[in-house]
Order: sequence, then structure tokens, then C-alpha cells
Amino acid sequence: MSDFHPNERDLVRRTYIQRGPCQPVDYVFPKTQNWIKERPFNVRWYDTWKSWLEYSVDKDVAFCFIFYLFKAENTAGGDAFVNEGFKSWNRLSTIRDHVGSISSALLKQTVEIKNAYHKRLEASVTAIRWLLLQGLPFRGHDEKESSSNRGNFVSLLTLFSEHDPEYAKVVLKMAPGNCQLISPVVQKDIIHACAKETTKAIFEELNDGFFSILADDFVDISDKKQMALRLRYVNQKGEVCERFIGVVHVPNTTSLTLLAAIESLLMEYSLTFSQVRGQGYDGASDMQGTINGLKTIVQNECPQAYFVHCFEHQLQLTQVAIAKKNFDCALSLGEIETGSGLNQERGLGRPCDTRSGSHFKTILNVLNLYPTIFESLDAIAEVSDTIDSNKAQSIILLLMSFDFVFVAHLMVSIFGITNELNVALQKHDQDIVNAMSMVNITKTNLQKMRGKGWDSHMDKQIYIISELKYLLVSLIFNCKNLKIASPRLVRNYLCACHALVPLINRFAAFDKSKLLRLATFYPKEFSSSELLFFQHSLENFIVSIREDERFWNLKSLGELSVKLVETGKHTTHESVYLLLKLVLILPVATTSVERVFSGMTQVKAKLRNSIGDQMLNDCLITYQERDLFLNIKMNDIVNCYQNMKTRRDQLQ
Repeated sequence: MSDFHPNERDLVRRTYIQRGPCQPVDYVFPKTQNWIKERPFNVRWYDTWKSWLEYSVDKDVAFCFIFYLFKAENTAGGDAFVNEGFKSWNRLSTIRDHVGSISSALLKQTVEIKNAYHKRLEASVTAIRWLLLQGLPFRGHDEKESSSNRGNFVSLLTLFSEHDPEYAKVVLKMAPGNCQLISPVVQKDIIHACAKETTKAIFEELNDGFFSILADDFVDISDKKQMALRLRYVNQKGEVCERFIGVVHVPNTTSLTLLAAIESLLMEYSLTFSQVRGQGYDGASDMQGTINGLKTIVQNECPQAYFVHCFEHQLQLTQVAIAKKNFDCALSLGEIETGSGLNQERGLGRPCDTRSGSHFKTILNVLNLYPTIFESLDAIAEVSDTIDSNKAQSIILLLMSFDFVFVAHLMVSIFGITNELNVALQKHDQDIVNAMSMVNITKTNLQKMRGKGWDSHMDKQIYIISELKYLLVSLIFNCKNLKIASPRLVRNYLCACHALVPLINRFAAFDKSKLLRLATFYPKEFSSSELLFFQHSLENFIVSIREDERFWNLKSLGELSVKLVETGKHTTHESVYLLLKLVLILPVATTSVERVFSGMTQVKAKLRNSIGDQMLNDCLITYQERDLFLNIKMNDIVNCYQNMKTRRDQLQ
């Protein structure tokens, strides 16, 4: 059997098995001299060893049908029944001993096949794992052996075989033709197994606790509307997590369609709206409409799913409004852009209304490249035709005007104050209490600039004050923007949240009454009877925390949550820790959802625009949650792949 090519051996074996062992009966067997007496082959031996004994008429010897088909080259013993043949008809004990050799050889052959299959599967999983982490495509246009570029997946397997002798023995052309584990179906199954194990790790972190939902919609490269969903929760270590659980293709972005998509994703992982304690969306009407908006429908099912309008989105809308209100500066910034290199560190890309911080970056780059811009425009005016020359000269005059220079520096000052808030709101572990505190700091700095920062701008004081007045009015994150239930309820809720802020000076400003009022916003978790003794729980909690020096230097609610878990006090003060988690899971910004769409442009690029919805979802889960995916064990992925359906080869 070793004379045949590895890819042809299975076909040869099946052909031989269909024919069965060669066992002639109506034949006069010649006698062979065995010691003193001549003996022929005994035809009755067929009845005893019918499954494996065969006789060669040409050579007058007996062979082992099973050993010929399945004996490995490096397996010791049994060569007389494979190579030269057996004809010592007087040594019946040798034939009986060979029966035991068949059983052991088949067992060893089975173990070797399983080991080779496991090694081959490990190679495929390792290659796919690396491609998933990088967001790269798998298949090539031409994957034939004669091709110089067989695609990333096959190329990685080739690389493994060239540098690892163990892989070289079992992958690609050294594997059986029907079990190379490189087909598109196998690739998709392994990818799905990777995604399933990653989501399994996410829900082990969630541990059936409360969570908030963050959703947003996006049109991908193939003009399909996609909705991405993230969950914000506190894990078993007390850390705030925002995890991506799936993307769904939606035919439209109406509130009912989005609700059905979110519900289908939650039900897929055995989650319900009864566990939702917060919602975070952008400012679109289908998301936060008061009548038929998504947040209203969800609140009807779960009144405690409080809605928070994305802080980052509000800040961006304010900055865009200010940039557009300064018409001269906005006009010139819109006119100046490069044809390529829009993402360079100091490029002059057009500021985008939906890209956070783009206006601030563009203004800074214009001021940094001010002389270079003049030189470029001057050169354009000299060598271009009349239309382009006139346009370049008009931009030069605009850039040289006092209004442009004055407003540009004014916007740098304003955006410089708000930029720290802008950056902080993009952090996935940001909590609503810290975000509200930073909003107040930003408002204070803007008010300070308005009151004392105009000595160098006295001649434009009236103009500047009117602009700053507009900014301050827009920056106030009042009750109309933070729509949880009603304006009065919002004010009370945020006031109660601030009771958790004073972590410095050993909780010197701790206010028990505000925390009791905060607990009333969650009647399902804190019933009227539980509220009666909750104040005593708060008293015990504050005494315990103030006396423990491990809690003296905390800076945020997130650190308090982690420290409670580390010290085991989260079980001692269970009700207080529950209230802390409910505040921490409230969403602050939806930037983590927007990062999913940034990853989608990598996973579903122009050359992969026909990728299926299921594979897109699986690739995005492993790409977005790579920190969890990296910790998934190889055996877990292999077992998930094997148990997905009945496989040709089994590992057990």
C-alpha cells in the first residue's frame, strides 16, 4: 500500500474492500515440502479466518488482507503475511498468533490516524485564529498547487509545514484527499467555533447579571444596513466591560425593526429585556423618539431600562454647530483639502460632522501649516488656469483676513477646553458619574474663559460673548438631552448619582439620604420593605470602608467596584454593591459601537463585499473581542468544532 500516493490510498482500500479477500475454493492446492511431510493449503482455514486470510494462486502463499491494506510502514511484525507471504502450512500456531497482531495493529493504526487528524485540525485552527485576529481574508482566487498565491489560509499552512516537521507530515498534500481540512465549509465551521467560544466567555463574565444595551446602525461596503449591539456590564472582578455580541442585517432602520433585531440577538444567548438596566443610542429620531422611538418601546417593556443620550454625540453636535456658525472659518476649512493622504498626522482632510475631534484637528493643522498653505496656494495661482487661479487667490485673501485668524484661534481655545472631555467620553469603561463631573468641569472652564479671557480680544468682545453664549447653552446637558423618564426624574436621578462621587478624604462627603433616593429608582431590586433596612446597610458599609485603608486612595467608581471584589466586601455589603453596579452599567457614550463599524471596514472590505452575514458576524466577534479570543484554549475550539456536527474523523 505504501507504493500508492497518499491521496490515492483511500480509493485503493475501498476498491479492495469491495472485492474482498482472494479465497479460491475450487482449486487444487499444490503440496509444499514442510520438514518431513508435504502439506497443501487447507481450504477449511477460510471458515476460521474468513475476514482476513487470502491465498495467492500464482505464488502459492497466504497473505493477510487487513495488514496489506492498513499496516503502517513503521509497524513491526506481520511482514510474512504482507511482503513474501506465508506458506509454512504445518505451523498453524503462527496463523493463530497473527490474529492477535491484527487487533493490536488496527488499534495502533486507529490511534495514529486520530493523532494525525488532531494535529492537522490544530494547524487549521492556528492559521484561522491568526487571520481572524488580523481581520484578513482567508481564501485566494486560485488555490491550486500550481498557483503562486493560494490565499492567506493555505499559504499559512504551507509555512507551518516548512518550519515544523510535525505539521509537514499531516497537512496539505500529506493528508488524505478527503480530510485535508482546507475546504471553505471547514473554514466557516472553525470560524463559527471560534466565535461561539468567544461569546461563551463573554456570557461567563456576565453571569446572568444586569446589563445595558448600546446599539447603532451602519451601511457597509455592499450598501447593506447593519445593526451592531454591545452589552455594558460589570464582570465578576468588578470591572466595567463593554462587549460586542453581534451584528444583524436589517432591511430598514425603523424602531420596530431595530427592536426585533436586538430581541433576536438577546434571545439567541438566552437573555431578556428584564435584565436590561440601561440604553445608549445616538440622537436619531428612530432611536430616541418619545412616541415610537426604540428607547420608548424598550422602556415600555422594562421601565428601569433608563436611556442616556450618548455624551460624545452631544458634544460633537455642539462642536459642529459652533464650527458652522463661524462661517468664514468653516468656509475656508471646507475649501482646503488634499486629494490624497487625508489621514496623515498633519493632513488637511475635510472635517467630518460624525467624526469626533475632526474639527479641532483640522484647525490645529491649518495653523501649524499656515506658511506652507500660503506657498502652495500662491504656486497654484501662478501656474493654474483662470478659474483655479482666481479661486486660489480668493482663499489666500480669506486666510489673510483678520476674521479668519481671530476666529481660528478662538476655536482652538474653545475646542482645547472641550477636547479632554471629548477624549474621555470615548473610553469604553467610562461611568456616568465621572462623565457628568467632567461635563461640569468643562462648563466651569468655558465660563472662566468667558469672564476673564478677553483682554486680547477687546475689540471683538461683543461678537465673542455672543458666540460663547451659544456654546454654553448648547453644552448644558439638561433634562431634554438625557431622557430617562421625565425632566424632574432626571434631575433627581443625577443628583442621587452624585452621592457616589465623593471618594476622596475617606468618603467625607458621603450622603446616605441621596443614596436611599437613588435606590428608589430600582423598585424591582429594592422593594419598599428592603428600603427600610437599606439605610442600616449603608451605615455599616461606610463605617467598614472608612476604617479600611485599602479604600482611601480610590479615584473612581470603577476602582471602588474592583476593590470591593478584591477584598470580598461585595458579598458582605451585597445590596450596596448591587446599587453601585446599576450605576456603573449606565451607558455614557456609543463610541465602542462605532468602533465595530471601523472594524467592519477591515473585515468586509471591497474585495470581500460578498461575505455572508453569519461569517461576517463571527469574524467581527473574534476581531473586536480579541483579548478574550486570545485566551480561548485550543482544545475548546477543537471540541466545539467536532461537536458541531458528525465528522468523518473522530477524536474519541
